[in-house]
Amino acid sequence: MKHYNLLSLFDDFERDFLRAPAQYRQEHLRKTWNPSSFVDVQEDHYLLTLDIPGVDSEHLKVDLGDKEITISGERNDKRALRNGEEFFKFTSRFSLPEDVNQDEVDVLLENGVLEVTLPKISKKSEPRTLTIRKGSL
Repeated sequence: MKHYNLLSLFDDFERDFLRAPAQYRQEHLRKTWNPSSFVDVQEDHYLLTLDIPGVDSEHLKVDLGDKEITISGERNDKRALRNGEEFFKFTSRFSLPEDVNQDEVDVLLENGVLEVTLPKISKKSEPRTLTIRKGSL
């Protein structure tokens, strides 16, 4: 019959899991976060607002694609842990309406609130009379 040293097994467990390398611990501390968002539709623009307290512009990314806008970021909370930091990541994707003028999009971060102004394409055309072409029959 084989005998196991329970203290030795616990030492192995402590070494392998409780004292894991800092990189391993850091990866497992990362958590997802879903900031609240709001879309306001105005006559000449859309206003997308996200509440992202604790996120600074260096840890924020806004990507504008053909049919969507993706906002991602990360904040850390040193108060959440006694030793080290705890990270919270988020990614939010929004479909864009067809009438958004992507060349005029403006992004503002102020006091933990991100505002993305998406101007509408102005298609104000004057009334006109159309010419009728004659076909050859």
